[in-house]
Amino acid sequence: MMKEKLLNQKAYTTKSPLSRIKFLILKCFRNTHIQARLMVAFVILSIIPALIAGTFSYRMSIDAIKSKISTYSADLLSQIQQNVNRELERLEYDSVEIMFMPDVQDALIRYNELSEWDKMSLELRLRERLTNKFSFLHDVSDVILYTNDFNKIVAYGDIGSNILKYDDSYFKEMIEECDTLNGAPIWRPSNIQDEVHYVDLIVNKNDNREGINLARTVKDMVEGNPIGYILIRTNERYFSKIYENIDDNKQRIFIITENGRIASSNSPLLITGDYYSDPKLLTGINNSIEKGDNSFIYTTDQKYLLVHSKIERADWFIVGLIPYTYLNTEPWRIGIYSIVVGLICFLLSILLSLFISKSISEPLKKMVQTMQLVKEGDLTICIKDQNKDELSEVANHFDDMLNDIRSLLELTKLQEKEKRTAELIALQAQINPHFISNTLNSIKWMASIQGAENIEKLIFSLIQMLNVSMGKEDQVVTMEEELEYLKNYIVIQEFRYYDKFKVKFDIDEETLKLQMARFLLQPILENAIIHGIEPLEGQGLILVKAFIEDDKLKITFTDDGVGFSQQRIDEALCDKLKRKDAFCGIGISNVNDRIKMLYGDSFGLQIQSVPNMFTTVEVSLPIIRES
Repeated sequence: MMKEKLLNQKAYTTKSPLSRIKFLILKCFRNTHIQARLMVAFVILSIIPALIAGTFSYRMSIDAIKSKISTYSADLLSQIQQNVNRELERLEYDSVEIMFMPDVQDALIRYNELSEWDKMSLELRLRERLTNKFSFLHDVSDVILYTNDFNKIVAYGDIGSNILKYDDSYFKEMIEECDTLNGAPIWRPSNIQDEVHYVDLIVNKNDNREGINLARTVKDMVEGNPIGYILIRTNERYFSKIYENIDDNKQRIFIITENGRIASSNSPLLITGDYYSDPKLLTGINNSIEKGDNSFIYTTDQKYLLVHSKIERADWFIVGLIPYTYLNTEPWRIGIYSIVVGLICFLLSILLSLFISKSISEPLKKMVQTMQLVKEGDLTICIKDQNKDELSEVANHFDDMLNDIRSLLELTKLQEKEKRTAELIALQAQINPHFISNTLNSIKWMASIQGAENIEKLIFSLIQMLNVSMGKEDQVVTMEEELEYLKNYIVIQEFRYYDKFKVKFDIDEETLKLQMARFLLQPILENAIIHGIEPLEGQGLILVKAFIEDDKLKITFTDDGVGFSQQRIDEALCDKLKRKDAFCGIGISNVNDRIKMLYGDSFGLQIQSVPNMFTTVEVSLPIIRES
């Protein structure tokens, strides 16, 4: 064993590092139960590929969803931008149509020459004409004409309309910008902050205070000289209607000027005319234009995906801010579903691995347990696996092997039993000549000294014993019959030894009808007389007891003879004592072997002896009642 261990250690040290690692891994696996190994293998082979595939799929789905949302938003803003451009273009055409009206041209050129009545008549004609044009279109609320010296002509709208309440500085800024553009239109948002009288907001709460204003220089149709200005106010609501049906919880859409002023919005938090609160927006738009792609910006409240499209006519931007949380809504939902499905699959994988591993490990455990029981001496057990796999084939081969072993053992026991029976028959057929000679001498001596009174008794006992020995073929007798045979033997021995010993019986009544093999007790009594009492000086006593204890029939022979040493007890059980004076030559070892052969190793003889004091032989037999 030590040599083998040293060889294994030497082989291990001579291996390469890779081989050592492989050896240690295999050793670790071999020191783990098969069921655990199978479960770990199943889980690793099923879960890890699923995790890798799921992770890649999840990342790809997130990127795809974000890309689709971004593309969809960009397409949506592009469509909105086209619609807004279309409306701006229509209003620009309307402004051109108005400023080239003959009444408008004449009024702006000759305004200072007109009387008050003419001015009033002119305004009425213009209002009538523009009312017919804009009455069914609610987008235009006011049309105002200005002369070069800032005389005001209300061509459309009420005298108290919104545009009339704007601060002069607001108009002057627009007019100054118009002068620089040589007749090109300009667009500017406005709100109540641009008005002179804020109190009107309280009085007229339903007035639309937010507007988008168009302004441009009016030129003389003939000479091309600037003769005045036209201002057209539209309601911001008209533009926000274009994208108002878009859910503002998902996307915040608004129009912003190039200097950061809000022109229109679908959110009540963004007021037309105000400057956007976060300057990062314009920076993000410029960066996005440079990169040619959408980008993320961080505002004061959260992170947004910035999508934009430029409105060329007004040099504005239509902007869409998509909350990053909204972008992650679907990915998070997919992630949660993936985790739930993954956990379910993991549990199912564990259960399936458990079932599969048990289908392999349980038969192996059963075979190991069966082999252990066989090792301990239980040959009656079998596995009985009715399945059709390789493990059941191994189990069935093991059962066949056990059947063969049992058959061989039964055959061996049968042969041994037949051998013992033959020996017993041969021994029973013989009567020791020396014993017969001594017995006959005893009869002759008794007959010569005494009369013939006891000869009949002696001969009767001898005949009874011979009849039992030769006449009965049945192997089983009752305790009562065996005791009767024993008493006949005692009668004969009493004539031989003449008051050398006394035999007393203490027999429980319940033991008399119990069955046992014949010729078990006589050799034990004979051994007590020859080896215990005969060497004793004076008379000896033999006590025979029969009783039931620990579910066994116990029969004890106790004599007060010379006793035995432990060596002589061992020799008696090993059949080394001389039996020259025995009646039938059957020794104690033969009786012990017969009992164990017939009833098992838990039964047999036990001898206790103290030299010069006593010897007790205890016979243990099973309790067998008459059927």
